[in-house]
Amino acid sequence: MQFPKRLFASIVFVTCIQLTSIIVSGTTTLLILATEPPTQETVSKDVEGQFVWGLPNSLESVGTTVFYFRKAIELNGSEKVVIDITCDDGYRLYFNGRLIGSDKNWQSVERYDVTANVVKGRNVVAVQAENGSVGPAGLYVKVESQAGETKSIVCTDKSWKFNTIPMPGWRFSSFDDKSWKPSFEQVAFRGGGPWGDRFVYSKTIAVVPQAKSRSKRDGFELLDGDRVVFLGDTFIERMQTNDYIETMITTQFPNRKIVFRNLGWSGDNVFGTSRAVFGSVADGFRRLENDVKLTRPTLIVLGYGRNESFNGKDYLPTFLSGLETLVEALSTTGAEIAFLSPTLMEDLGPPLPSPEKQNELISFYSNAIRRYAENSGRPFIDNLKPLGSSTVSKTSVPAIRDRLTDNGIHYTDYGYWRTAFSFAKKFGASPARCEYSFDLADQTYSTIGSTLQSLSSNETSLQFSALDDRIPFSPAPKDTPRGGRMMAIHDVFKVTGLAPGKYGLKINGKPTVMAPAEQWNAGLFINRGNYLPQIEELRSKIKRKNEMFFHRYRPQNETYLFLFRKHEQGNNAVEIPKFDPIVESLEGEIDVLKKPTIVEYALEKISEPSQLSDQK
Repeated sequence: MQFPKRLFASIVFVTCIQLTSIIVSGTTTLLILATEPPTQETVSKDVEGQFVWGLPNSLESVGTTVFYFRKAIELNGSEKVVIDITCDDGYRLYFNGRLIGSDKNWQSVERYDVTANVVKGRNVVAVQAENGSVGPAGLYVKVESQAGETKSIVCTDKSWKFNTIPMPGWRFSSFDDKSWKPSFEQVAFRGGGPWGDRFVYSKTIAVVPQAKSRSKRDGFELLDGDRVVFLGDTFIERMQTNDYIETMITTQFPNRKIVFRNLGWSGDNVFGTSRAVFGSVADGFRRLENDVKLTRPTLIVLGYGRNESFNGKDYLPTFLSGLETLVEALSTTGAEIAFLSPTLMEDLGPPLPSPEKQNELISFYSNAIRRYAENSGRPFIDNLKPLGSSTVSKTSVPAIRDRLTDNGIHYTDYGYWRTAFSFAKKFGASPARCEYSFDLADQTYSTIGSTLQSLSSNETSLQFSALDDRIPFSPAPKDTPRGGRMMAIHDVFKVTGLAPGKYGLKINGKPTVMAPAEQWNAGLFINRGNYLPQIEELRSKIKRKNEMFFHRYRPQNETYLFLFRKHEQGNNAVEIPKFDPIVESLEGEIDVLKKPTIVEYALEKISEPSQLSDQK
């Protein structure tokens, strides 16, 4: 999927990719091979240091290679420690055995704050460094520790050890690296060579804390500070443009800071096959890992299983093995992992074939995912039948208003809008309508889901202002089928004691509904989302945010700037991090728009017919 090219008009040269993987936390099993305590190593005072590699003269051209570097540093455990790193072509950084981050853009220098992982005594920085194609290669690392006024700096130089294979336990402080060789110094950082001084520093990336314990509900509840990542196949990828689900969840938590990132990829599976582009499946899986770590998640929602189900029941062990590998890799982020079941295919009748047999396989895989989630103590979100039993069809073919896809597989705008209500509930939300009840004769009132701010009335008019608990949900999309608009959440307005006649309701000065006093007395159902533009402004910002993040991690022209044609435009890679402040700015606007504001209402008697109509 690609966003329209016109959306790139303001950023002319931004067409490359940087798969920056962000700080992670989590636990890792230590593999200990040391036979005797390693000797203490000296802390370098070199302020800049050297690019290093596992071969001499890597400034000119070396082949595709992978080397493993490490450096031990003695610390007292109370220092603030940050690590700057870049590598031509890519790296995976570990600190005391824990995967910290990875990247494949040498022009971007990432700065990681690893203070939370510092221990008293021996600490180890370890790097898997690779040269992805024939050309120059080099690794640069700077470790800065500060306790009070005392600052120490360790940079890559010949004291860093390297090896050609990742021996078990090589990332940990207990590993004995006496057999490893000293690195080859290439050129001073900023000292010329093929790299010169063309670097962009990222903002300091702090350690993501361990996932908080969630309140169990009908699944679990999103927490303040959550960074939620949706990872999966086509259903998830299309959520970022058909953005009703994210909008609905966002409106349900107006006072919580919750960030969403969409990493769906059409046709993807647990092995990351679709993400390989021109590379191998292993490249696709590595990219998947990098994409996730870029988001700094606290909660990862995995949506896989449908594509794999087409391989039949015999493929299930392969799928579960891949799922376990994926979970193991994602666990290094420290984020909680939840499993979203695949959805059944819709039976839309002839000429489309019946999906009955395939749905049996989808259910088979969904049940396997459920068992895996239960056995691993992780949440399972049942989305097999998004509408549950809330359909009106008496046959296998759903009624017009309950059809969610255009071909039995791919959800329409209406499909995402219609299922947003039930989907949000699975994340701890409780979408409900507001109710306003006024008795003008007794001068009494009651509200549900809203708080009155002011009120005045007589037998022919009612004016009041109210602050809702949550803003109303989006109006139905343009492709809504017959009867579908009635499935929106309609708020209730009931006004008794009105003098006979017709009355029109204005919301923030905009005419909305006209009805006789008898109907107001009985109660009218009104879809306020049609009349309050705030919700559509919010949805627009969410869509724009998703688009900008899409360009951040998956730009259109990556072949030229990141893959085998990067020699043509690779110098533009420095532009990609500039999407970060754009995304952050949009997040700020979303935080404002998701909060309810005071709404003014005026119900007045009208003597002449008008253009007012009840738009449901």
